[in-house]
Amino acid sequence: MRNKSASGRADRPMMYEIIVEGALDRRWQEWFGGMSVTVLAEDSPFPHTVMTGKVRDRSALYGILCQIMNYNLPIISVKRLDKKGGELSRTGNRQTIIHNKLK
Repeated sequence: MRNKSASGRADRPMMYEIIVEGALDRRWQEWFGGMSVTVLAEDSPFPHTVMTGKVRDRSALYGILCQIMNYNLPIISVKRLDKKGGELSRTGNRQTIIHNKLK
């Protein structure tokens, strides 16, 4: 039996975008469940890495977030995306999660 989230949706694979501080190269993809790794502002003194991909369930998401924290990478944001990889458009919801409390 699948767990239902507070929104009533089954715990199923979802697309996520995780942004961390710093520049990670593509070798990190394996460490983060095969998520794509893209560096923004690589030449900037403040680069950010965007990891995007399908995550199996909430347990897998928390595992990825724990790995990020274990590597001491500051998490900027975690967003659940729609099926096409775009940001969910609802405002004031639980779709965008800021994980400052996880530090």
